[in-house]
Parts: sequence; structure tokens; C-alpha cells
Amino acid sequence: MRGAGTLTGGVSQVTAATYDWAALYLRHHRSMHNVARSVLRQAGRPDLAADAVHDAIESVMANPPDCIGSAEAFLVRVAKNKARDIAKSHAVSRRADLAEADGTTDEFEAEITGRVDRQRLIHRLRHELTLLPPPERRVIEEVVIKERTGADVASEIGLSPARVSQLKKDGLRRLRGRLGKEAS
Repeated sequence: MRGAGTLTGGVSQVTAATYDWAALYLRHHRSMHNVARSVLRQAGRPDLAADAVHDAIESVMANPPDCIGSAEAFLVRVAKNKARDIAKSHAVSRRADLAEADGTTDEFEAEITGRVDRQRLIHRLRHELTLLPPPERRVIEEVVIKERTGADVASEIGLSPARVSQLKKDGLRRLRGRLGKEAS
């Protein structure tokens, strides 16, 4: 379904051709599909071969060429190019997905690491608290951990608010010193 060729001055010229793309597609769709699947297999997506062939035939029908040498070669080349386009876009989107996943994984790992570190610190603090003298330990437990006021704790245990403040200060200094030595 080609236009007729004419001879002018010994040089063959092909006039504008009209092709029956549906018939050419039916004749060459297996070749188109095979080459598209081959290209997409390398990208890990042979399942997209039918999409590549479909896109190829759609683009040919939307913009038909004036003349071609071999219909099969032309259609196979168009299918191969569409498959390459799909493979490239898949690779780009896959990299974006991986980058997003990596970012999410990094954030998740950082959160988990932070939680584990906090749990370890809490465990160490509990252990170090048991090593404090009883008055300091009680003040730290009541004022720092339970977040009660120094005045309430002072009236409860029969000490002045200034003494409770001093015990709190001494206890925290000891804890910092012990935790600092272990970290070194």
C-alpha cells in the first residue's frame, strides 16, 4: 500500500505513500512485540511490551511517515524506541521510588535508633539512681522524674525547700558525673 514511484532524470522518486497501518500492524505485531519485550526485559519489565507496541502504533497512526523502505523494519524500530522510552521512564521512576524508600528507611532507622538509645539511657539512669544516697534518690525521683514541686516534696519528707533543692542539685551532679565516665 505504497504510492507509485516515478522516474525523473534517471533518479527514482517515491511519491507520498498511503499505508494501511492496521494491516501492517497485524502482519508485524509479533516482531514488534518481541523486540519491545527484549528491550524491556533488560529493564526488568517485559510485562510492559504490549504497552510499548500499543504506544508505537498509536504514534505512527497519529504522525504517519511519508514513505518508508520496509514496513516491518520501520514498525520494529518504532516499537524498540517506545520500549526504550518506557524502560528509561521506568528506571527514573524506580530510582525515585528507591530514593524515597531509602529516605524513609533512613528516617525509620534513625527513629528506631533514637528510641533504643533513649531506652538504654533510661536503663542506665535507673541503675545509677539506685547507687545514689537514699535522700538524693528520693528527691530526684519525686522532683525530677515525677515532676513534683520542691515545696511539696519538702513538706512531705520534713525538709526545707532549700535542702530539697540542694539534694536535687547534688544528685543530678553525681548522675552526670557517673554517666559521663561511662560514656568516655
